[in-house]
Amino acid sequence: MKRKYMMKYLVVGVALMVLSSCGDFLSKNATNQVFVTSIEDINELILGEGYMDASRPSRSSSLSSSHVQGIAIGGWIHVMDDDSKANNYMSGPQYNFWVTALGPFHYWQMDPFINYQQPFTPYDDLCWERLYDFINSMNVIIYELDENYANERRYAALKGEALFLRALYYYYLVNVYAVPYRVSTASTDPGVPVKLSEMVEDKNYPRNSVESVYQTIETDLLESIRLLEGVTQESIYRPNQTAARLLLSRVYLYMSKYAECVEQCDEILHAGGYSLLDYTILGEEDDRISFDSPETIFSNGQYRIETIFRSKSAKTGGSSTGSYPSMGGGYNFKASDALIATFDQENDTRFKIFEYIDRSGLSVYPGFSGYYPTFKCYDNTKRPISDCCLLRWPEVLLNKAEALALQGGSNNESEAAATISSLRAKRFVASYNSTVTATGDELIRLIRDERRRELCFEGHRWFDLRRYAVNERLPYDEPIHHEYDREPSESMPDGFPEGYYILPRFSESPDGGNWVFSIPQSEIVINNGILKDNNRTGVEMHVGMEDF
Repeated sequence: MKRKYMMKYLVVGVALMVLSSCGDFLSKNATNQVFVTSIEDINELILGEGYMDASRPSRSSSLSSSHVQGIAIGGWIHVMDDDSKANNYMSGPQYNFWVTALGPFHYWQMDPFINYQQPFTPYDDLCWERLYDFINSMNVIIYELDENYANERRYAALKGEALFLRALYYYYLVNVYAVPYRVSTASTDPGVPVKLSEMVEDKNYPRNSVESVYQTIETDLLESIRLLEGVTQESIYRPNQTAARLLLSRVYLYMSKYAECVEQCDEILHAGGYSLLDYTILGEEDDRISFDSPETIFSNGQYRIETIFRSKSAKTGGSSTGSYPSMGGGYNFKASDALIATFDQENDTRFKIFEYIDRSGLSVYPGFSGYYPTFKCYDNTKRPISDCCLLRWPEVLLNKAEALALQGGSNNESEAAATISSLRAKRFVASYNSTVTATGDELIRLIRDERRRELCFEGHRWFDLRRYAVNERLPYDEPIHHEYDREPSESMPDGFPEGYYILPRFSESPDGGNWVFSIPQSEIVINNGILKDNNRTGVEMHVGMEDF
């Protein structure tokens, strides 16, 4: 066994990590190595090797893996759950660009990483590959910091940041490729491989248990919190102690460690530094989510809502009733009827993120109407904000309220109601009584609904549905229906729905079924079968419609 750790960076400012390997699934090869000579080099490496790309995705005419996957967490995170609905109005990628690219995910196909512009040509699963690339980089950086820079002034801040990022990426891996944390079976449920060493080992990697992966995440975040004490955040693109505590509170909520979740939230609330944005006084064109919002704690990755859920509104440079661009203007995904039904459209100011488009009366490309989250982040041209990895102040209140309500007891429920009421006071119009008086199961359901409304299209709903399904206190385990529209024809120019795909309840899905992604086959082969796959089978289309 040989210890190989080598780091380099390019003078142009793009940092690269070089990790030679004997064939394991955490490999990188490169040339022109320049060894790290200072802690500032470590800082540059974290910036270059630790973060998902924040640039806006291109909308070229050619579909590619970058369109589907972004950098690690792709646009698929928004279209698999019950908050989205596809516009399958026109055939061909020139009309429903993102439906073509993300449709296999939306309809839970067995292998969604398929290039449907070039049939039977697979994409590489960049989620698995790039998350482990990030983790490998953090492993080597942590080692290098401990070995050579432990006495430097920036040691604690940089190591705390690296530990936070490693925990963040294991959080995504275990929630994409493994079943949710089930208290009764987490110790035996297969998770994902855990590698924390900087060493490149010539061995095969099995899957650690879900419990083991979560313990790794918890350990990293606790140490990150300790190291980031008193560290000033350089920008929202780098974590501080509040970000680490908030992610840990979410992890504890997933693990049903409710007291620990509340403890982390209370520490955040006590420290302060952030506040709720008062939606009730915002103008129609004011930002709800932005770089400089008092609610924004941490952002990592792209913002793709305006492309995946393209409406081309008058406020974004077009007209909601006029000319649409050929590349998916309004023909892609929209908010589901179920999501829209959760809003009090008259009193809940969050409903203003949606724009209603109705083209049913137009002679050119008629046939679709619906609500689009055009203004979730109105102006992301200033500085980018993420829609897949975003930590915001409202989540602190939502995590705390849910954890308290799930613990039960009159005192906990009273505090949970007061906590969620403080959020609602900044979201509902002043004339509306937003105070919560619910108790018991009704309170839990209300908090979950608030979470859905507040955090929609921010990368939460898919993970939330999975954990609700296995929650021991109040499970929510329902199937998801995604309609499939008939392509227009002379006899049916509007493209009415002709069928649907259904994702069965989690409890009806052996070993998670299509609620989890398959392990990439290349990794299974490289690890000589030691790395076992998930039991993903794909779902079939149901012809005809039913009430659901």
